[in-house]
Amino acid sequence: MTSPALPADVAAALDNKLEGLSRSETAARAALISRSYRDGGSSRLIKSEADALAYALVRMPATYAAVAACLEALRDIRPDFAPKTLLDVGAGPGTASFAASEAFSTLNLFALLDLRLSLPAATRASKT
Repeated sequence: MTSPALPADVAAALDNKLEGLSRSETAARAALISRSYRDGGSSRLIKSEADALAYALVRMPATYAAVAACLEALRDIRPDFAPKTLLDVGAGPGTASFAASEAFSTLNLFALLDLRLSLPAATRASKT
């Protein structure tokens, strides 16, 4: 079973990237970005790596848990499913790819695409 919690190395990498940044400024960035999404906006407010980190810190845990639950359901109905590659379009910080790598040990090649290059960069050092 895939844990609904972010993998420890991903959480640690996010914490490391937060080092030296203002937590209150990061929280304010995250609130602005979240408000934009709730109001039907897009990722256009994510312009820097600091914005991407703020987004990742706030959204990754819940998104990861939701994706992990979906992948667990997939494994239940298709226990023979053993993907080798993953194309993650609209990858954001790579949350779904991290969940998939935990759920499927057979995955060995990942391609993450996102319009906002700073989003995948926010977690790039998390997994190798």
